[in-house]
Amino acid sequence: MSTSQTIFLSSLINFLVVAALLSVSHIYIRRTLLRNRERATENYQAELEQVRQAHADELARITELHTYAREHLTRERDQCAAHVQSLEGSVEKLSSALAATIAHIDAERRQEWLQALQREPPRNEYEVEVRVGYPLLKMMGFKDSKIALQYPVRIPAASANFTAFVHFAAFNQHEQTPPHLFLYVIAPGASLHQGIIQQVRSYARLEGCRFFIITDGVQLQIYECTFASDKRLNEVHDLSTLVAHWDHFTQRLLAT
Repeated sequence: MSTSQTIFLSSLINFLVVAALLSVSHIYIRRTLLRNRERATENYQAELEQVRQAHADELARITELHTYAREHLTRERDQCAAHVQSLEGSVEKLSSALAATIAHIDAERRQEWLQALQREPPRNEYEVEVRVGYPLLKMMGFKDSKIALQYPVRIPAASANFTAFVHFAAFNQHEQTPPHLFLYVIAPGASLHQGIIQQVRSYARLEGCRFFIITDGVQLQIYECTFASDKRLNEVHDLSTLVAHWDHFTQRLLAT
């Protein structure tokens, strides 16, 4: 073999060795890159799983807290509702007891008022006004602002109008509306004759008043004005009867 052939063969062998080494290096580098990518993918998936698990754990914790809070609030609401119901029952009982106490005190006050009148009856018309008429309206529940003294009633006449006066007029609303009740006073012992009744009836009809009362401090008559005729509350003859059956009569008198 000639020298040139030997050199060529040696160069070829060197080339093939270098090519083999390059091929092996390429394969090694490729495999290394693949392994690194696989590890990176595994690491990413592991981290992703950790994040997902952390989120799942946080969601479970929040759900548990929400459930606890809802159950706690439900218990609190039920306890508050039971407490409110208990308070309402207590308030209702207290209100009933207070109303009964006030009613009892009012009844005692009416009895004391009646007994004082029986011990010392009114001596004149003025005392009937002060000791009977005004207290009677106050006990019925009319405030001072709803009571008019010496209420004027204009009477039409053939020649000229003149004005009469009713001792007390009581109003449900205000003085711009018709009076709800007239209370007319006569002197003690004076007769409650038809002339007086017709006179007060005419006043009530002129003013559109629904009820009128006539009293001399002992005797007492109550009438309700209607379109057809006036109805007398025949059960009432005196103050004693009115006081004894106070609720029954005052409910009728104060009805709107």
